[in-house]
Amino acid sequence: MENGGVALGDDTSTPKGRYPIAWFALYLLLAFGGRYLAGSHLDGYGSYEDEPAHMVTASLMRSYVTGPDPIHPIEYVGDYYLHFPKVGVGQWPPVLHFFLGGLLIPLGISRISFLLGTCLIAALAAFATRALARHCGLPRPLPGLLGILFLALPLVQNLSATAMTELLLAAEGAFAVACYGRYMTTGRNRDALLFGMWTVLAVLTKGSGIGLVLVPILTPLIAGIPKRMFSRGTVAAGIAVGVVGLAWYTATLEYSQATWAGVGRTASEYSLSAGRYYSRELVMILGSIVSFLAVVGLTVGLLDASTRNANATCLAWLIGLGGCYLFIRTGIEMRHLAVVLPIAVALAGRGSVCVWHVLGWRRNRQALPAAGLLVVGFSLQAFAPIAPNHRGFREALGWALEDPALSTAPWLVCSDASGEGLIVSEAVHLDPRHRKLQVLRSSKILAHDDWLGHGYKQRFDSEESLGAFLKQVPVGLVFLDLSLWRRHYFAHHESIRHYLENHPEHFQEVKRVDMLRNGVWYPQSLVVYRQVGFEDLPRNPVRLEDVLHPKEPDAQ
Repeated sequence: MENGGVALGDDTSTPKGRYPIAWFALYLLLAFGGRYLAGSHLDGYGSYEDEPAHMVTASLMRSYVTGPDPIHPIEYVGDYYLHFPKVGVGQWPPVLHFFLGGLLIPLGISRISFLLGTCLIAALAAFATRALARHCGLPRPLPGLLGILFLALPLVQNLSATAMTELLLAAEGAFAVACYGRYMTTGRNRDALLFGMWTVLAVLTKGSGIGLVLVPILTPLIAGIPKRMFSRGTVAAGIAVGVVGLAWYTATLEYSQATWAGVGRTASEYSLSAGRYYSRELVMILGSIVSFLAVVGLTVGLLDASTRNANATCLAWLIGLGGCYLFIRTGIEMRHLAVVLPIAVALAGRGSVCVWHVLGWRRNRQALPAAGLLVVGFSLQAFAPIAPNHRGFREALGWALEDPALSTAPWLVCSDASGEGLIVSEAVHLDPRHRKLQVLRSSKILAHDDWLGHGYKQRFDSEESLGAFLKQVPVGLVFLDLSLWRRHYFAHHESIRHYLENHPEHFQEVKRVDMLRNGVWYPQSLVVYRQVGFEDLPRNPVRLEDVLHPKEPDAQ
């Protein structure tokens, strides 16, 4: 197009960007600096119920690799679980745990190390957003600025400080989409194989990564080049993804299915509920202005022949993710939308450029006004700094370690899944090689059910049997959480609370701690009880089968 007007995406060759390492360093500085200044390095691991399990599993891998004794991996996992019962080996694919565990090898297990690891993942996702925007042909420096916008999104801020899989999958998915879109334009097998590599990593990061399999199927159809579907590069990438994905999920399907949610609703009810929730929350995350610009960018890109390949890959990935989120009952949560955000931000950038293009701005003057439009739209509707979430658990455990007798006695934590995870993960920091501490979760040792709480039943039906068990182990400390919401309050919580409060001759209250949970203060809500004379009782170690499959009381 002449006379100063340029069609969006004329530069489809995606030339090498300037200073890519500098952009990545900037993203890491913004992610880590922002979370550090917000106090995330002082927070516990409880923003999501799965977070403690990811943290403990990564710590396990680091401890196993650096351990002095060559123990069989299965035996090591079992022994580690007995001390810190939040291990998720096999429950989730291993890439996140390998990444964080590998980073911990030189840095050690600390909150700062984990925060650096999660912010590295956030920076990688921002860098992938930049790569995807450049692939879409956006003028410089808009792609780099879009990476900053991605990091500023409230959901991304929150996930930047949490050990979760979504941002890592977002990065891998964006890189995969950019590689396959480049393959659609160039036909180079190398680009198809790079797509296969990123897809394999995505599949081994989170189950919804399997949605990338639809990209080489749908993209050629959407772009009007169906022969690409059967090309050598596409077939080779498909075989690699199929072999790796089939092997992993066949081996772990029984474990992963145990965490699927949505039981009790028909498939159509679940899909409609998920569709309404995700569409509403995505607009809330981005704001209506940025969401509108993303729709404009997607529509215009599909109509423009010069950008059709890039947009077709983005749309195919969105369809693949939609299929996973709407038809696989893995739970309906806002955090899943983080995987969509690199594409949404890149498309919003395209939409903002389109607005200024319609107004007649020349190409070399479009980038900064377009970025300004995005910043104004985001600031008016979506900007929200994230405050600290979880405090108090570290102080309670640090106090307990001051007594040598307590540091080697089993501790029982009675809370919900998040609270139990917060204490278990803090215990890992205090004793990463599990040489002294042993934490018992009340939900596993005082009751039994499946991962989602179905088939719940108390293990002890009387105060006498409960007291006998606490004495038999013997339990040194009990951490009783009084901040539980009613829907997280089960029969075993009432039983242990009633026993502790009514038997001061056996358990004495020794400390109360203020807690911050999900940004809400609960004064004096973590109560610590100490068993009288536990130091003189014989030790009867809890076995793995007692934790995983507790026996009925009458069978003991």
